[in-house]
Amino acid sequence: MLPRQADDDAKNFLHDNFLTEIVEALISDGEASDDINNDYPNGDGLFHEEITSKEYSPEEAIAVLEYYSEFEETDSGLWDGVKNWRQMLSAMAAYTYSNAVMSKICDLFNEINSIDVDDVRAEILRLLEIQHEREQTKLADEDENYEAEEFNADAQDIRDDLTARLEGAVLSIIG
Repeated sequence: MLPRQADDDAKNFLHDNFLTEIVEALISDGEASDDINNDYPNGDGLFHEEITSKEYSPEEAIAVLEYYSEFEETDSGLWDGVKNWRQMLSAMAAYTYSNAVMSKICDLFNEINSIDVDDVRAEILRLLEIQHEREQTKLADEDENYEAEEFNADAQDIRDDLTARLEGAVLSIIG
């Protein structure tokens, strides 16, 4: 369970919750923020619900604490007031494991942000500029109007294709 669990949980968390937002950020900003707590809708709540709120038996907790010791949570205030040692050990393991998953998420964002999006963004922006110019131009007859509508459909198809290619690149990282 442990050797790949934090990697898998990090990938699944991003895939299941923020794939669309990550691709949109790459298109609009050229990079995706790794601050899931503040820059993604309900990121903090989702992370706590899906990752941090796991409960561990004493044996599981010890295994997690040993395996992920480099990510050990040292803020004892997180389990302060817990009277039962089993619950305290479980909480220590849960927060330590959360730190490991968050570290893996940051690694994934570094990899995602290494995707060369400049060409994709430039093509989308070029098409959107052309589309905007055409929309601003008063068209003289129905044939030209038809051509403009056809161009708008083509521009959207190209944008959708470029978005799909970016999504594929992100999926190759997060699975």
